[in-house]
Amino acid sequence: QGIVTISDHVREDLEKTLGCADKIVAVIPNSIVLSDRTEPVAAMEGKGFILDVNSVIRHKNPITLLKAYARIAHRIAEDLVFCGIMVDKQYRKELLAYAEAHGIADRVHIFEALPEAQKNWLLRNARLFVTPSTNEGFGRTPVEAAICGVSVISTKAASLYEATLGLLHYYEDPEDDAALAEAMLQCLLQPDDREELDRISNQLSSTYSPEGCARRYWELFQK
Repeated sequence: QGIVTISDHVREDLEKTLGCADKIVAVIPNSIVLSDRTEPVAAMEGKGFILDVNSVIRHKNPITLLKAYARIAHRIAEDLVFCGIMVDKQYRKELLAYAEAHGIADRVHIFEALPEAQKNWLLRNARLFVTPSTNEGFGRTPVEAAICGVSVISTKAASLYEATLGLLHYYEDPEDDAALAEAMLQCLLQPDDREELDRISNQLSSTYSPEGCARRYWELFQK
């Protein structure tokens, strides 16, 4: 018997907290498959937008993205979209209050529990995807966005740099809204080359293909 972890970050955490290094036999990531089915989100049709797909909870750190957006909203045309389960209802109220206080409430959209087809539509139509999370065991959503051919800005916190293979745009301190605002502005004003985005998409698709992940499990079973 042995333990398989989904990232080196999780492996290190288990070794440190449970002292079970001898039981961890492999690091094999989750596979990622995106459905081709999409359904427009009516409120966002015809609009450019910056997207964050994550549960609305403090360690996902949406407040830093909101603060960064408030810094540059007057310089860009894009709205800001949060999509995810509202784990912390009070935190949602704080986000909306901040948007209202900074005069951007009409440009900030929070969608909860959208059907998968609508989430896929958001991923494929975002101008920019941002994940300001401070802690992830894996970090699936920025990988999904990059597979969809969207430019992505991520923190390097926890497993995020590992999961995204160091291929995306990054900023160092997850709570540095000024640094994030600058990175967002640069990505929007100087968009990534389509060829480069396609290369990143193909590399991530290959790395997280179900066939590749299954093969690694099969090879492990053979041992």
